Amino acid sequence: KAADMVEIDLPKKDCAVMLMAQNKYGYGAPASIQLIWDKSYDDVVLPNLYVLSIGISKYRDSKLPVLKYSVKDATDIVTALSHKKGKPYGNVQVKLICDEEATRSAIFDGLTWLKEHATPNDVCIFFYAGHGYRDEKNRFFFMPIDGISDKTYTCFSANDFRTMAEDIRGKLIVFTDACYSAALMEGNRSVASDHFIEQLRRTRDGLFLIASSAA
Repeated sequence: KAADMVEIDLPKKDCAVMLMAQNKYGYGAPASIQLIWDKSYDDVVLPNLYVLSIGISKYRDSKLPVLKYSVKDATDIVTALSHKKGKPYGNVQVKLICDEEATRSAIFDGLTWLKEHATPNDVCIFFYAGHGYRDEKNRFFFMPIDGISDKTYTCFSANDFRTMAEDIRGKLIVFTDACYSAALMEGNRSVASDHFIEQLRRTRDGLFLIASSAA
């Protein structure tokens, strides 16, 4: 039978750890171990984690279908990553932007927040759950809450994202959950995340992309 595991917090210095087992008959003999702190770890600086999470379920544009889980997914990933402070990140800071708050301007502001706070030692995560869009020239767009499907200048383009991403220091991990449908734009256009992927490949080193789908 495998032994149970016990997690304990240790000070950053030499210390002794003692363990005593107990059952219905009483205590057993104590077991102890002397630990020596490796001072080379004193100079180790853990990276910080910055998370920008965007979820849009119900758009102002009536042509865009309601998405049931976008806001929940964006919220859940923030909740999960918030528990990573200390293991393995020194600190975790999150910015959650959902539904009516997820305007084109707010997405720009969120990426600016990443750019201004992250250092080369840090990790940034950009999560987007919502509609995506591809125009007749195969250009990819995120649909913000105030985006209009037949007016791409109201949307957040892959080029917009690439320009901002180039200025973000440290590692950047991008999660895109951009839904698509042949009928999304009245049957004549559909989203193709692979075009966005191809554009991001040329963005910068140290960028990782996890996409929910291809064309």
